[in-house]
Order: sequence, then structure tokens, then C-alpha cells
Amino acid sequence: MAIRTTWQDKYAIEQTSSLTATPTFASTAIGIEGTGSSGGKFLMPLTDHPHLPPASATQENELAVGVSQRHNLEYNQTIAEPSTVTINMLANAYNVSLFLWLLFQTGATESSGSVNTLQCIPYTSAEIEIYTAITRLLGGTAGDDDTVSQYMPGCVCRSVTISGETGGIVTLAAEMVGANWATANDDLGSVSYSTLTFSDKAPLKFQDMVFQIGANAVNIPSFSITFNNNVAAQFYNNDTIQNYILGRLNCEGSFGVPWSDTNEGENQQLTDFQNGSEDVITAYWGNSSGATDNSLAFVCNVRRTETGMEDSEGEIVSAIDYSAVEGTSNEAINIYAGYSNTYLLRGVS
Repeated sequence: MAIRTTWQDKYAIEQTSSLTATPTFASTAIGIEGTGSSGGKFLMPLTDHPHLPPASATQENELAVGVSQRHNLEYNQTIAEPSTVTINMLANAYNVSLFLWLLFQTGATESSGSVNTLQCIPYTSAEIEIYTAITRLLGGTAGDDDTVSQYMPGCVCRSVTISGETGGIVTLAAEMVGANWATANDDLGSVSYSTLTFSDKAPLKFQDMVFQIGANAVNIPSFSITFNNNVAAQFYNNDTIQNYILGRLNCEGSFGVPWSDTNEGENQQLTDFQNGSEDVITAYWGNSSGATDNSLAFVCNVRRTETGMEDSEGEIVSAIDYSAVEGTSNEAINIYAGYSNTYLLRGVS
């Protein structure tokens, strides 16, 4: 058996329509890119090497077995928590759109044109409409010649975090929940792995972000936003997940406002916190409504939940934690991701 090292790792992801569907990597399937008729791209250039864990646990029960040492009768394998893995990538509209759909589910829609736009708003149904399969390619040259690669079918997204700071690349962290775990056993399609490719769409730079509080543009040193659908997995009396149920949707994050900012600086943020004021914050790259290729926008009505004063490269900033809330006249969450229809059509109904 050959030595395996982490630099040989490749990870792939493919949209699927069921809990049990296995990845095919066919050109007509959809991954990071793909139109449903051609152009499927599935490999993910991750920033780490995550383990895909089985959903098994060891149950230990102390039994009267007449010996001082532990006995094998006292150990049994059962199901545990669902398989979970966090996917970390450099963010762009193409990969973020996939994980947002997997999190917002029926709260996502897709408009068509030369640039397709995925829009996400809070869901009103607990139902799941889309899954994905995540694969760690560990051996073989194709699906029909691979018995060792690991994959998790029936994955949905529990949380998505988008973050960035001065001088950096915007990052995506997606916590995935899987319905099962399996080794390949020759069931990963029949496409040669040598033909699989990475999406080459440029990651978003923090320096290109436009950030607004209300109508005021603000220069900020860092930004983070996290969405969590608190999805619950139901095993019932089975050894694999049989169903997912979406929970309460949360959106929380943070940003810092320099003391010197003309409109939002000095004590303005602390005063707004003290008064319980709501504000619409907008953070976008390219276009605020996702109308241009590789554009991404977050528009949230927020309440400040915590404040602080911090040093940022020698400058005092007001550090703000916030939660998105439904307002009297403003929606809690609106997200837009724009991508060229030449390369991607998610197929959101």
C-alpha cells in the first residue's frame, strides 16, 4: 500500500436531489460550476484538509462479567451525532451561492439572464429541497476503479460564515451535515478523475468591498457575518439520517468603525446601541443586487448586540456585534450572488 500525504488531497462537491444520491462527476452534473447540460466543475481548493467523519459512536455499558478488566461485551457501535465537516475556502459568488442554497433551501430563488442571480431570504418552510455529496479523493483513477475514497451523501449546510480583514482575501467557512458516510466501493460514477477540474473564478478581495451603514459608506478594518439554520437531523429507528428539519434562522456578525469616520464614527455606534437603533448594513462586492458576474451582496437590518473599543493597527475603532432582525419596514436578510450563465445555472426553482 502506497504512502499517502496531505498534499495529495483533493476534495469534490456535487449537487444532488436526495439523501442517498452518490456523486457522478458527470459534465452534466453541477458542482461549484455547471449549467446542468455541460461544464460541471467539482473540485474544491480548500484552505485545510478536513476529515470526513463517520456518524458512528461507541456505546460503553458496564456489565457484570466477573473480571477486573474491560470486556468486549461492554462495547457496542451505534449511531451518534450526524457526520459534520467544515469546508474552508476562498470566497467568490460561485462557491458561496452553492452553500447559501444548501443553507436557505426554499428561501433561495434564481433569476436568469446573461448573469444569473441567486437571492436568499429567510425561509418559510422547514422542508429541504437540495442536497450535496462531498468526496475526499484518496485513490483510484476513476469511480469504477476506486474502493478507498470517502464521501458523505445527503449533505446540507448548517452554517455559513463570510469574513475578511484589511489586506486579505474574503473567506468562506461552511459547516456541513451529512446523511451518511461511505467508502467509494466503485460507486462514484465512471468519469476519470484526471478530467476533474477546479473552478478558476477569482476570489473576492476585502479591499474591493463596499460597506454601508444606512446610506453612509464606511471604511472598516474587518467584517464577519454568520448564518445558521439550526438544522436538526432525524435518524428515527435507523442507522442513517432519514430527514432534516430546518430550525430558527440566525444571522450574527461583527464590524469595526474607525473613531475618525465622518458620519458613523466617534460615539455614534455606542449611542445607537444604547438607543436600541436599527440600521440596514450593506456589504457587497461588484454590485449590490448581484447583477454582475462574481458579485456578492449582504443586505441586513441589524440591531447592535454588543460594543467595545479596540485598537486596529494603531487606530481606535468601535467594535460592534450585531444580529439581523425583521424591522417595521426593512427585511432582516437579503443576499445576492451573481454569476455568468455561461458557467453556472444552479437550477433553483
